[in-house]
Amino acid sequence: MPTDEAIMASVAGSLAGHDRPWWHLLPFLLLTVLLLALPLLALLLLGDRATAALPRVRDWANAHSWVVSELVTLIFVAIVAADLAS
Repeated sequence: MPTDEAIMASVAGSLAGHDRPWWHLLPFLLLTVLLLALPLLALLLLGDRATAALPRVRDWANAHSWVVSELVTLIFVAIVAADLAS
């Protein structure tokens, strides 16, 4: 998604602009991997209950994708605003 790439670029740019080492990016990277792994973790931990729930979660996300997009945009704005303030 373009918004995801914009957020990753803003985080990397913020770190580079403040002369911080690359490993300061690790919390952002770990959070991103955790969010991507949530469906698999749900399947591993919850089994059949996750198999029944995940399609409903997907349907909700498809129906309300604008909410998810707005949240991602707000995160991007917060990162840029914090970078400009410092």
